[in-house]
Amino acid sequence: MNWKENKYFWIATLIFVTALTRLMPHPWNFTPVTALFIFGGAQSGKNLFNFILPFSALLISDFLLNNFIYHHSGITIFYKGAFFIYLSYALIFLFNYFLKPEWGYKLVVGAFGSSVLFFIITNFASWLSNPIYSQDLSGLLTSYSAGLPFFRNAIIGDLLYSFALFGVFNMIQYSFLKKSFVRSKN
Repeated sequence: MNWKENKYFWIATLIFVTALTRLMPHPWNFTPVTALFIFGGAQSGKNLFNFILPFSALLISDFLLNNFIYHHSGITIFYKGAFFIYLSYALIFLFNYFLKPEWGYKLVVGAFGSSVLFFIITNFASWLSNPIYSQDLSGLLTSYSAGLPFFRNAIIGDLLYSFALFGVFNMIQYSFLKKSFVRSKN
């Protein structure tokens, strides 16, 4: 087994296992979802596989959460506001596709920038669709202000999960390359 033959297996495994951690109890917005799209975007070359993987993992985990944990009435696949959330993740994927974070400052920029992007889009959507906010600048600012406590958790979670995903991936890659190097020397 070499790394090139197993790379996409490990990317898929990490994405789906990480997505399933959403099913565990956690503080609001402290989830691995953004990290999945940061990781998928960074690992994508010209391969559509890494774009489909995080969305598939998100869809499956959303389905499980909505139908077995939150117990919505009937079968729920897409929920109110899902369009803006999925749009946010598509833009996060593209942002990190072009940024190509792997470690260090680029990963911090990728995670923090992704947190900001998600915050801006989803709170704007909340302002648009929620009647508790007046449809003026004051209502928009109130919507962003109301989201600040969740934003802190998102930043911490996005940074932590991103570094964890990239760290585990790099350790797996290193173990394959080390085994390959040892075999080539013998």
